[in-house]
Amino acid sequence: MNNTEYANYLKGKSVALVGPASSIINSKQASKIESADIVVRLNKAVPVPSSLALDIGSRADIVYNCLYRDIDSGGAIDINLLKDYGVDWVCSPYPYGVVSNGYSFDEDINYFLDLNNETINFHHINKETYLELEKKLGSRPNTGVSAIIDLLSHQISYLYVTGFTFLETGYYEGYKNMSDAQVLKLNKESGNHKQAPQKLLIKHILKTDQRLKIDSVMAKLLKNSGG
Repeated sequence: MNNTEYANYLKGKSVALVGPASSIINSKQASKIESADIVVRLNKAVPVPSSLALDIGSRADIVYNCLYRDIDSGGAIDINLLKDYGVDWVCSPYPYGVVSNGYSFDEDINYFLDLNNETINFHHINKETYLELEKKLGSRPNTGVSAIIDLLSHQISYLYVTGFTFLETGYYEGYKNMSDAQVLKLNKESGNHKQAPQKLLIKHILKTDQRLKIDSVMAKLLKNSGG
């Protein structure tokens, strides 16, 4: 799965990981995000709405996509769109050979590989890393949290994370067009992603890994989360 090539691609690089939370609106972070060597986005974030260019920039060097094609998840993948947009890597936050809450990720990965036909580089999180993560959380991690763990497992210089609210808010317009209440309701009904342990994990990483940096909105959420 080109894991060695992915490690080489990331080695020594500064990385900005941009989530789709509505908190990103009016943040005016484009220059900060675009100054990173690599910009990472999630699931349905490409193309980036031009109306948000001043807030979140427009580059997308890496896309972490859960590869589950439901409209409320990763959504349909357009390989040509990603290629034309300049995406270098598509990464799965979930690995081969794992069954999570009765669901195997293999089918989604295989579907993508057939669709992709080696057009764009592909990587998935290390299986052992993922299993340890899911064990800690007691549930499946969000795509974004899994991406954070995967990126920090590589020799990057730093990782700046913005646009993450642990599903406590809706998304920016053009991403999924869901309100705060709809996002909370969907997450509660699915039962796949426990947010409290994910917050505790990120708080712990912030204390132990100086490479991780987060925006003020995420910092406030973590401060108020206890633990």
